Amino acid sequence: MEILTLKAQKREQVGKGASKNYRSEELVPGVLYGAEREAIHVLLPERILTNMLKTSGEHSLIQLEIEGEKPQLSVVAEVQHHPVNDRILHIDFKAVKRGQLIELPVPIEFVGESKGVAEGGLFMANVHQVNVRATPMNIPTSIEVDITDLTDEKALHIRDILVGENVEIIDDPDMSVAVILKPKTHVEGEEAGSAVEASEKTEAQEEA
Repeated sequence: MEILTLKAQKREQVGKGASKNYRSEELVPGVLYGAEREAIHVLLPERILTNMLKTSGEHSLIQLEIEGEKPQLSVVAEVQHHPVNDRILHIDFKAVKRGQLIELPVPIEFVGESKGVAEGGLFMANVHQVNVRATPMNIPTSIEVDITDLTDEKALHIRDILVGENVEIIDDPDMSVAVILKPKTHVEGEEAGSAVEASEKTEAQEEA
């Protein structure tokens, strides 16, 4: 996974009032914690942070460069958004070490042409990301899942996803990832039409 770099400044004031004032200046309040260190309250440029998370996702590896501190590798632990305008209200970073095992969600990228779809079925993804455990440098940006052999006779499960030997998927192996839905058959259509005809004929007889 790519490591992004983000500059931050230390936050002198905390509390709702101070946070509101910072946001009016397009600065996002945040906190860095973990890795056996005291929590550091920080401020981040809203526009840069927003663009970074939109481009790379909200579970990215970020090296925080905080004034007066050594650069610290971290992961985004939590992002709070405004319920109406979706602006970032607050962000938490968790400090990590390069050789440390961490757990992060990774998006799935479905590839290939499904045999089930070619036969008229409808592809449906039940899962769009999986949770993995790995060291920061081994966490993939995304995981490719080949759906070429997927038909309406079988589902794709977590256990069917192949990842590198240094990466472990920690979700339930029996969880369904994707399926092919059967299209409504011509026979079903005919049966529905017959039912409508029978209903109309009954109504006509009752009126007579």
